[in-house]
Amino acid sequence: MDILLQIKQQRDLQLQRELASVARPSFHEALSQEGIRIIGEIKRASPSKGQIALENFDLLKQATHYVEHGVAAFSILTEEAYFKGDNTFIPQVVEAFPKVPILRKDFIYTPFQVAQAKFLGASAILLIVRMLSDEQLQALHALAYDLQMDVLVEVHDEAELQRALRIPQLKILGINNRNLNTFEVSLQTTERLLSLISEEQRASLLVVSESGYLSKEDLHYAETLGVDALLIGEALMKGLLF
Repeated sequence: MDILLQIKQQRDLQLQRELASVARPSFHEALSQEGIRIIGEIKRASPSKGQIALENFDLLKQATHYVEHGVAAFSILTEEAYFKGDNTFIPQVVEAFPKVPILRKDFIYTPFQVAQAKFLGASAILLIVRMLSDEQLQALHALAYDLQMDVLVEVHDEAELQRALRIPQLKILGINNRNLNTFEVSLQTTERLLSLISEEQRASLLVVSESGYLSKEDLHYAETLGVDALLIGEALMKGLLF
């Protein structure tokens, strides 16, 4: 037998061990369960709201509170300047809750950031259509799946939706109800954009509605929309829903 073939056979066994060592629970699978699933976001601040977390913010205490109330996944901000996030938050939460998938919530526009998310321990990344070209979107989306991560592709309006729907193998669509120009929020954004997705396209997608869910009434409204999951940050950080 050729020596290189022998080496490859043994290397394949090593590779399987290496892949297993960085395997993370599926974000897609977590959102596919029956009922509207909640993605609990951990963020200390935002450009629209300023400081959100209390001064005595405790990362693992916040994560524990979410798990106790049945969140399907975490969304963890890692952007430092505007959201006061930290890359170290992800591995800390992975160690404490290894069975709960994590979305790395950040402004991702390079292959390095995608690979970095994998080795921080994220199960999924966020790609914001507005800040990426079609070429970037498709390349980063494909890279994430090559690295066995899911991708939440976020849109804000009709034009962005049409661009997102052209991504090959699109699986998870996020509709952000916040207008990034004015910071105003309208839950009707999700309803409006959902109406533009064909039944055939909708059947292959998980849809996540993001931003603006602050009360039990908002959650009841979300149930009428037919979305698969809600990404909630501020209301959970402030203890408004649980």
